[in-house]
Amino acid sequence: MVDRISSYSNSSKLIENNLRLQSAYAEGQQQVSSGYKSDSYEGLSKDTSRILSLESDYANLTAQTENAELALERSNVTFDTLGTMLDYAQSFLATLNAGISGTTTTVDLQNVANAGMDQIESLLNTQIAGRYLFSGSATTTPPVDFSDPTFGPAVAPSVADTGYYQGNDYKHTIELGEGYNIDYGLTANDPIIEQIVRAYDLVRNTPGDQATVEEAYNLLESGLDDLAEMRASVSLRAQNIDTAINDNLDDLNLLDNTLAGMKEVDLAEVTIRLQEIQTQLEASYSLTATLLRLNLADYI
Repeated sequence: MVDRISSYSNSSKLIENNLRLQSAYAEGQQQVSSGYKSDSYEGLSKDTSRILSLESDYANLTAQTENAELALERSNVTFDTLGTMLDYAQSFLATLNAGISGTTTTVDLQNVANAGMDQIESLLNTQIAGRYLFSGSATTTPPVDFSDPTFGPAVAPSVADTGYYQGNDYKHTIELGEGYNIDYGLTANDPIIEQIVRAYDLVRNTPGDQATVEEAYNLLESGLDDLAEMRASVSLRAQNIDTAINDNLDDLNLLDNTLAGMKEVDLAEVTIRLQEIQTQLEASYSLTATLLRLNLADYI
């Protein structure tokens, strides 16, 4: 042991330095392998609080965006459904006009009205992903049943009748941002839809009565204008939802880049640092080996 006393202090410092370099080299290898500065929040202690906050924002924004995408899909289907209903109703309006002018038969009027009722029932019972669009929150219940005994028959002068409706009055809402919500749902008992349904039902029940056909015509004519406005409103809400989705995606991209900058490593920088550490380690190992071979006898 005597021959090591003179080199003990230097040897200890070299060994300590070797361990430090080995630890740094292992950490660098782990970073290159994973692409991250650390495999735990502990290794990011100075940024942990902000990272957790940003990750929470990211998760909330992701959920919000997914919900908005579902709402947009439903709004688009609603828009298309109302468009088809408009086409059917416009065609029926022309048939009623022919009935008023006496150029179509009572039987034809009744047949068209019956077919129209079937078409409307099918449209209002539209589903998407197993959910009925026009039932309010009763999404597993078909909203329209024109055979319901509490519904009709409509006779002139008519009154509003939503006995066909099987859903509830809940209006679906989507949160597009903090404090920014949009109602996007429609229900089949909406007064505009009821008015159009009533026009069909009047003709279905009393196709040969001129006053009834004229009332149905007037109901349908004003209902068509309102239905077109309703469809335009659905389109506007869909555009707002789409804009919010795109804004959210931009925010998510920004958050993603920010989090990556805080958590991920610059591989080129780490690779260069590893090469430098390796060079230092090789030099330190060589010096350590030389120092450990020294003994006092060599200098006496």
